[in-house]
Amino acid sequence: MATKHYILATAIDFSLWLAKWEKFYKKVYGRKYDFSGISIPQADDIFAWPVCMAGDIPAEDWLSAGKDPFPFWKYTTEKLDDVIDFSFGRDGLARQYIVRFKANTEADEELKNISANKIAEMGINTGSLKERLALGRFLSWDRSLTLDKETFTLCTGSRDSVGGVPHVHWHDGGLGVNWCNPDGADPSLRSRQA
Repeated sequence: MATKHYILATAIDFSLWLAKWEKFYKKVYGRKYDFSGISIPQADDIFAWPVCMAGDIPAEDWLSAGKDPFPFWKYTTEKLDDVIDFSFGRDGLARQYIVRFKANTEADEELKNISANKIAEMGINTGSLKERLALGRFLSWDRSLTLDKETFTLCTGSRDSVGGVPHVHWHDGGLGVNWCNPDGADPSLRSRQA
């Protein structure tokens, strides 16, 4: 049985988080962004990790990580941006925005063994592939944290061009992106609520 890995925060200092994200983009991608005017979604404090999405960084660049690479693999030889359905979810947004996730290194245990189709039926707002890659890259850079060593984040906020759902995990010293059927459910597949 996998254990919960929560990183608890007593208070969320959003100005500090935004400054860290801006520094991350500058150091890792060589790009300057200002997130100070972007609306931060209201949520319980358990949703302690804000993810600042720039809107113009391709999924493939999130995977390869700019100036801060680590080993990765993916299920396809094509660029991720050539197989993602940008009309589904937030992956296609070309503007800056902020989304918040629970502060846990493994995806949400309460969403394990629930398919992407069932998540949609239940009306649960979950993370996209680009958001999960961004969160993982940022936390590795900022806190030396590695997400999803024991389970897979099912990115139910995304689809590929044939309707498959991406999932992300850390395996054998590298980051992996794979896909499954939208009806697929397994105890090791978990979404991240946003």
